[in-house]
Amino acid sequence: RWLMQSAIKPTIKQLQSGDATLAVDTMLEKGISPTKGGVSKLRGLIDEKNQQIASAIQGSTAQVNKFAALRPLSDTAQKFTKQVNPTSDLNAISNAGLDFLNHPAYQGATIPVQDAQALKQGTYKILAKKYGQVGTADTEAQKALARGLKDEIANAVPAIKSLNAEEAQL
Repeated sequence: RWLMQSAIKPTIKQLQSGDATLAVDTMLEKGISPTKGGVSKLRGLIDEKNQQIASAIQGSTAQVNKFAALRPLSDTAQKFTKQVNPTSDLNAISNAGLDFLNHPAYQGATIPVQDAQALKQGTYKILAKKYGQVGTADTEAQKALARGLKDEIANAVPAIKSLNAEEAQL
């Protein structure tokens, strides 16, 4: 345990939040080494979970409510409210929500679950290097929207809740 934790070099924040312990436990449980090969194995496990999620939603006729996917923006706005000059950041968060609601390809209040998954994955790809760090209000708003989509996809297709939890652990 100690050696694995030393090898992955977690930050103090990761140690305090328990993320480091979760990472160490997952790596030991799955037999993942803190090497390039271990990273490849981990990527393969994540890709496998993503494929299982894609298969679970592939034939679904479920819809994701765009307004429900906005919920996490409220927490993001609360964080940015606690500063001396919040207006521009709060406007950026609001604009991110409005841009999502007015997405040119998805007019109306709902999105097919497959398309919501594609939007979530596309957002994750664009923001991949920004996860785990605090970003601009716009970046944090996009992260919140991706979380909202993830939650609403899981609500629309309950079979993927456990798959999402397993993927998050990885």
